[in-house]
Amino acid sequence: MNLFKKIILYVFLLVIILGVALYLGYNYTEKEKKDAYIDLKKSIKYILKDKEVYYKTNYAVKGDLRKLTYYDYETGFYKDDEGKNLYEYFTLKSGGFHLFWLKETYDSYKLIEMTSNNMGFKVGEYEKWNDFHNMPTYRGTVQEAYDSTFKFILKKIKGYEYESYNPISDFIRLENRFYKITKQHCEEMLSDGLGVIKDVCHNKTYIYNSHRIVWYDRYASFYKIKFKNDDYEDILNENLLIFEGVGFTIYLVFVFLINMFFKKRNKH
Repeated sequence: MNLFKKIILYVFLLVIILGVALYLGYNYTEKEKKDAYIDLKKSIKYILKDKEVYYKTNYAVKGDLRKLTYYDYETGFYKDDEGKNLYEYFTLKSGGFHLFWLKETYDSYKLIEMTSNNMGFKVGEYEKWNDFHNMPTYRGTVQEAYDSTFKFILKKIKGYEYESYNPISDFIRLENRFYKITKQHCEEMLSDGLGVIKDVCHNKTYIYNSHRIVWYDRYASFYKIKFKNDDYEDILNENLLIFEGVGFTIYLVFVFLINMFFKKRNKH
């Protein structure tokens, strides 16, 4: 075989081998990507159990309880659910309940966090009856107010309860080479075609009865699985270089074997 034909053969062989190497390198990366997604979903499923989980704490409350005065009422701030003036107001300084509730929605994961705030009594411990008898109102204590409020909230919570640790920190840190859990802007999620979601990012709400009103903060956060596009390009280029290196090594072996073949042939 003359030199020109050998060059044609070697170029053809190089193109074929490197082409196959690039194809295999790309498909290997895509398989890694697919497996990474499956692994992340498995990790999420392990944390979410039956699609909903929650973790709660409830500690003794500490704060200041004071009887309201005319000057307090002038501010228009100390009102109950009916817009009437409260009798006493409790400013929470520490303790109370804290709830994390994580669940899967349409195409994202929704985290609701609830934490206790201040409370107020609508009535005093005693009320006058027939203008001279002081009768107990049985309004309960401040701690009982928070405890009963939390019990009422928990009746609406579904899913598996984590008792020993908070799984939320594990969930938001989930990540591998191709995917990671990322927090979305609440407004973006609300306008993302998910008409079933009506929560705002943060609102202060309350639970009340005829004797008291307890406020608590409610935060809504939304998370999605995000594809790490920049990392993918780096991984793909790395894999392509590896496969091209292996392919070029195979090409050199073929060139050596072909040359050996033609040398032996020419001797005969």
